[in-house]
Amino acid sequence: DKYLCNEIQEIKKNGWIDRAYSCSNIQRKIEKDWKMVYLCREHLQTNRILSWTIQLKPEKEKFYQFHQITIQCTSKAFDQYTQIICQLQIDDKQIIHLS
Repeated sequence: DKYLCNEIQEIKKNGWIDRAYSCSNIQRKIEKDWKMVYLCREHLQTNRILSWTIQLKPEKEKFYQFHQITIQCTSKAFDQYTQIICQLQIDDKQIIHLS
């Protein structure tokens, strides 16, 4: 439920979904007894999508330098039929599949 920009937490109205670019059949689940919160598919839904986009300001493009980008896609499936795919796409270029 946190979004940080330059290590400063952004103010959001609707929690994690506030900055999602596209979201279909995903819900935030709170497990108080397990002391954890996670995103999961809505009940009885088979296909689900969740994506974020990062937009950089074109007028500041010459100031952007990325020495390292770290992407974590932590996931866990609880049945044999679930398939989790993490992908990265920069602009309209080729999609990179993340393990």
